[in-house]
Amino acid sequence: MQRQTASLRLANGLRVNLVSDPGDSRAAALMRIDAGSYHAAEDWPGLAHLLEHMLFRGSARFPDRQRLMSWIPAQGGRLNATTLATQTAYFFEIDAPRLADGLERLMDMLSAPLLAIDALAQEIGVIDAEYRLLCSDAASLCLAAQQHAFSGIEAMHRFHVGHREAFGDDMAALRRALRQFHTRYYQAGNMTLWLQGPQPLAALRAIAERLSANPVGQTVPPPLPSMALTADGDRRLILPGTPQLRFSFALTHPQASRRAWLRLLECLLTDEAPGSLLAWLRAQEYCDDVQLLHQRCGSDCLLLTLAFVINPDNAAGAERLEAALFAWLQQLPTLRRAQREHYCQLANQALLQQPPLEQLRAAACGLPLISDVDDWPHCIAALLAAPFSRLTVAADGEAPTCSVQGFTLRLATVATQQPPTSTERFGFFNGDLAIPSPTLPSRRVALRHIQPGDVEPVLLLRPAPQTPLDDLTAYRLQSALRPLAAELAHRQGHLALERIDGVWLLQLAGDPP
Repeated sequence: MQRQTASLRLANGLRVNLVSDPGDSRAAALMRIDAGSYHAAEDWPGLAHLLEHMLFRGSARFPDRQRLMSWIPAQGGRLNATTLATQTAYFFEIDAPRLADGLERLMDMLSAPLLAIDALAQEIGVIDAEYRLLCSDAASLCLAAQQHAFSGIEAMHRFHVGHREAFGDDMAALRRALRQFHTRYYQAGNMTLWLQGPQPLAALRAIAERLSANPVGQTVPPPLPSMALTADGDRRLILPGTPQLRFSFALTHPQASRRAWLRLLECLLTDEAPGSLLAWLRAQEYCDDVQLLHQRCGSDCLLLTLAFVINPDNAAGAERLEAALFAWLQQLPTLRRAQREHYCQLANQALLQQPPLEQLRAAACGLPLISDVDDWPHCIAALLAAPFSRLTVAADGEAPTCSVQGFTLRLATVATQQPPTSTERFGFFNGDLAIPSPTLPSRRVALRHIQPGDVEPVLLLRPAPQTPLDDLTAYRLQSALRPLAAELAHRQGHLALERIDGVWLLQLAGDPP
């Protein structure tokens, strides 16, 4: 039986998405509220984040050890939540038979939280400690720096994490503000639920329909004003650690601001196969890795960042990297439909191999599965036309100290330059081309083997006990094998060099020629 999906809307206005996958060993639930840090009043920085913490402290029907925060780990499950700019998500994963019990606790904490004063003081302390850790967190500081380069959304530049001083000493007033925020935004009409597990769709639907009376309220608060982001030059951030070059694009095109096509873009961007952008950049020693990041800033607004880990010893590499990136982007609309569908399949396959919880997080707030590639040329055209800003992250240099989103940064505005041009052409996977037959060694070696059966054959190689593989050599081999491993992945094969139980093991699998 294959993976099946369904969507419905309950009588109370709650939107529900169901995923039945018989291959799942566990079940997961995720509730997304269409309200986040941007929705909090300017007088209460960090209010949405604090409410996220407080909801886990207990609810009317499930206090103390029966609350979700205590009950899920006791059942061997896992749970968490995240407060984003315009959304908040609560999620858990557990053994499938306990999904309904977990969901009952989740819904009660979202609809009837206690918000006790003593718990409020404790969670303020937790958030204050979290804020102090984030003050030295490279990812958070880079995000603040790159958003500093855009204007048009006032809330983007406010402080959102929260700390003890921001919340103040008047616990009664703070509790009232939390209640007001909760009443306004935590209504069924403003929420979407995802359920995934091995149960049939009918069973998942029955679990969801128990929620028809809870939470109440079909009122949908008015959306945030639709604002266009504009880029205000480039930035240079002085920060210890790995040097980076980040390109951030403000996407406001209705098609481009949807998230699914970004999964295809990410798959192409991180492809390590010969001829790919990343393989070429590594061969030129311009960069070692790249990451695609995104932040939803409104219903039709998204900030997309392509973050490259660059070589600090190659001064000219940054400009040439940028030239290669834009040359590569300009090639993307020319991909044939069969090529786009191949990369979509590869990207979706990577997500479907993840546990149910990670799949739901991708569907709700991350990069969901992609099925339609028809809008691809329009999305790339919108990306190339979007306002963009560069952020250079370096360990050394001069930059003034400033406060950005509550963080102290050494951040400088630098002159904007036109992107250089490049005539470099990159290759993309073509399934019509056959793999050339390699020249094999003339000497054959006898290998231990298991008699063939119905399972896919796998080759496992490990060093002889008397000649172990040292870590430095193994890491070099890993790096050298990356293009070949990526090429095999395109052809449904698998190649990996991993350390298992302290021993380096080479694994190779694939279809016979």
